[in-house]
Amino acid sequence: MSGQKQWARFAMAALCGRNFLWTQGGGGNVSFFDEDRLWIKRSGVRLRELDDTSDLVPLPLQEVRGLFFSDAPDMDDRLEGLAPEEGGAPSVEAFFHSLLGPWTAHAHLVSATALVSTGTDPGVPTAQLERTLGVVCQWVPYAPRGSALAREVHRKLPAEKPASGVLLLRNHGAVVWGPDPVDVMKLFDDVDVACRDLLGLPPGPGALPDRLQAAAFDPEGAELTGELWSGDVDAAALQAPWTPDAALHFGHGLVPVDGAPPALGRLFLRDQRIFYSCAHPDILANAVEIVSAQLTAHLWTDGGLSFLNADQTDALLRWGAGKYGTAAK
Repeated sequence: MSGQKQWARFAMAALCGRNFLWTQGGGGNVSFFDEDRLWIKRSGVRLRELDDTSDLVPLPLQEVRGLFFSDAPDMDDRLEGLAPEEGGAPSVEAFFHSLLGPWTAHAHLVSATALVSTGTDPGVPTAQLERTLGVVCQWVPYAPRGSALAREVHRKLPAEKPASGVLLLRNHGAVVWGPDPVDVMKLFDDVDVACRDLLGLPPGPGALPDRLQAAAFDPEGAELTGELWSGDVDAAALQAPWTPDAALHFGHGLVPVDGAPPALGRLFLRDQRIFYSCAHPDILANAVEIVSAQLTAHLWTDGGLSFLNADQTDALLRWGAGKYGTAAK
């Protein structure tokens, strides 16, 4: 991998990971093709912390595509077997990245999620975005991460994939691809501006709120405070998750529940205050961003954002419990 491509990859990661309204914690991904290889972020690495080639996993591009089109029932499990030994697990989203490229960026963009996840026809705003941005723009129904999401992406792609394009993922942010990293970064910025404009938000930094702040770490529950939350805010904003990452962090809901531990932690309310309990401080940092993003979207859409349904949330919790080793004993 050339130094120029490596620099561009890190620049894309820095762009997509720059604030909680783009990543909601660790969410998102970047990738590029280098001859016959797909280089993609290693699972578990936060975008803004991606600064070393050890954070990238090379995969044989044609084999990733071949595995996807094989319709093998265990393709998600077999994906990791395509990575070099000792290289770490590749992102579970490698399948849909292999269908796009050669440069692809995915971020859990709050503006895009809010625009196409409010219960209205998402085809209307995506058509408006297509006219504004001058590239193909499609919306993708919600699907669990991995091969299920890749199948939905594949269904939405034209027969001949355009050189550049935008996908708005329902409850999951946005994806931008193109032939050049600079073009991808500019297009992603333009997507955010255009989505906020369609939501009726003021342009510029004034539209970006401050995130919540966490009190001193306490595994039993650290308080989250800030202007985004008060007892006057409708608690419905916290009664269901609206992104996959939020589902993992919301755990079993807003009331502390005995029994099986949640996948990553547990959000709950006590005396009209938000608390988050978890095992590690770095998990708390992710949760602060995710809850901040959820409250922002709730305010931006006047409470109209649609949430993941209970079955989707349960499936994500089961997936997370297995992945992060927190399944009930």
